[in-house]
Amino acid sequence: MLDDYIPKINLEEYNYELPHEKIAEYPLEDRSSSKLLFANSTTKKISHHKFKQLPDLIPAGSLLVFNTTKVIPARLLLNKPTGGSVELLLVEPVLENSPESSFYKGGKNADPQISLNMRGECRWLCIIGGKRVRDGLVLSVEIENINNPLTPFVKGEHLVLKAEILERKGNEGIVHFNWNPAKLTFAEVITMLGKIPLPPYIKREVEFNDKRWYQTVYAQSNGSVAAPTAGFHFTNEIIKQLKNKNIQTENIVLHVGPGTFKPIDVENVYEHEMHSERISVSKETIINLIAYIRSVENPPESLLRQAQDKLFGKGGNRRIIATGTTTLRTLESLYWIGCKILFNKHLKNDDIQTLEQWEAYEIAKNNKLPFADESLKKLLFYMSINNINEFTARTSLFIIPGYDFKIVNGLITNYHLPKSTLLLLVAAFTGKEFRKEIYDSALNNDYRFLSYGDSSLITNYEL
Repeated sequence: MLDDYIPKINLEEYNYELPHEKIAEYPLEDRSSSKLLFANSTTKKISHHKFKQLPDLIPAGSLLVFNTTKVIPARLLLNKPTGGSVELLLVEPVLENSPESSFYKGGKNADPQISLNMRGECRWLCIIGGKRVRDGLVLSVEIENINNPLTPFVKGEHLVLKAEILERKGNEGIVHFNWNPAKLTFAEVITMLGKIPLPPYIKREVEFNDKRWYQTVYAQSNGSVAAPTAGFHFTNEIIKQLKNKNIQTENIVLHVGPGTFKPIDVENVYEHEMHSERISVSKETIINLIAYIRSVENPPESLLRQAQDKLFGKGGNRRIIATGTTTLRTLESLYWIGCKILFNKHLKNDDIQTLEQWEAYEIAKNNKLPFADESLKKLLFYMSINNINEFTARTSLFIIPGYDFKIVNGLITNYHLPKSTLLLLVAAFTGKEFRKEIYDSALNNDYRFLSYGDSSLITNYEL
């Protein structure tokens, strides 16, 4: 029974009034001039800054982790043979030999980077917007005379993209794409034909500059249909200042899907189906995480470490700061996947590479949990014996108030919608009442909310 190990939640306690004028329709031209609220959950102190002051607020010796996923131009407008248009939103690629319904359940899917580099054809799970779109319908769009500086090798040629609806279920469907010239990659095709998928709460039309605005400066891995917006405020100069201050940085990848905007539309939070997203973390990053944790904490058997744990909780000197909720969920997921390997010696790879939304809470209830470095070491051992250099998995981890954070104790994040999964995550990190104080302070000080809005740095470590 879920009630046995999941904290009770009254969703109305995570509601607040968000005036429409507080929602940022555009970013600031200077990313680093956005406002930054600094809140410490231990002292309950709140102060107000500019984001460019971030290096002054993070202590030397901290570890800052980025999500380097890159947003793709995932909105495609195609035409029906009989007239009328249909919008397809690329969600994630699908393996051609997958069972037809597996991806609806968060099953097997292809690496977005591989699918985007395919030539001639590929398959994707899409959200379908349009009337009378049935299985077997073939949509198309074309460019008469290609004139894109990024693809000079097809200059003057005729581009045709076709999309066949193979199977539809609700507003989703498997779509088979094929195109000519086939020497183009799918990434090159959608760069010419697609638009950046702005969040549904931004009501204006997509503009040319959104290609630059709706992207972090450190984005590398193509595959997201929504941005990890906490990273919008960083500039190359700020990152340079952080490194000069001896603040270590590491990268992970979580490809953000449209499920991040999915509202909680059930009274009982436990009935909400959390979206599943693909994470990817290198062996080097896991080694560096373990090394960092061990460098700031004493061995688990030492009396000093036991004293630290009593004073500060596990990880007394640790300052691991996640840039955004996606980074936080990835790092915490790694801990629980390490636990799965530790406590279940006969798990199949598919089970190891999947974390269900309530699985962490069940593991915590039924086991004596390891320290963070011990769990990560178990994951590293699994990678080593299986010759894995890049660990990939799917996580549906649902972080709600009452969750016990295992790796992260600092969070950079924007301001989120009322009664959303992201707001519940923030409340889990800050505590229910302090979350209200933070949001009231932001509203009263004219902070801009949501994706293109202002930021916060929230810490749970001793200052």
